[in-house]
Amino acid sequence: MHLTWTETFEIVAGKAFYKLNHEKKTATAGDTIIMPPGQPHIHPWNAGDTELIYQQRDDFGEVSPNAVQDVMGVFATRAGLSRDGLVDNRGRPKNPFQLAVTLKLLASYGGYDASISIPMQNFVAATLGTLGKILGYNAVIQKYLVSSKR
Repeated sequence: MHLTWTETFEIVAGKAFYKLNHEKKTATAGDTIIMPPGQPHIHPWNAGDTELIYQQRDDFGEVSPNAVQDVMGVFATRAGLSRDGLVDNRGRPKNPFQLAVTLKLLASYGGYDASISIPMQNFVAATLGTLGKILGYNAVIQKYLVSSKR
């Protein structure tokens, strides 16, 4: 959940499940999903036997290149961690320091996990997130970032 920004997902190919306000929904190629501020949601995930391809756009409400790079970097990192089996069944990093540095970065832009209270996330971000950074953990892991030129 984000307090101030809107996410838009355009399904390019495949079939997706997603959750918006705790309701599971389905989208297919050609559909657009809008996730407004303040509404709990789970990003699209593959619901079929073919590859799911979607395009994601985020409107942070202000010009902030760092926000775009950081938040998209978190999403790419979480996808990479997932491929490597390093997330739990809710999509959160299994390593508590990795989770804490991720919460810390997202909270800095008003993004939160809707299933954990915001004060608790702020506490974890300030304590374990800071310790995680000292120990060398990063919310954005370079090996999971892919550069593409179109």
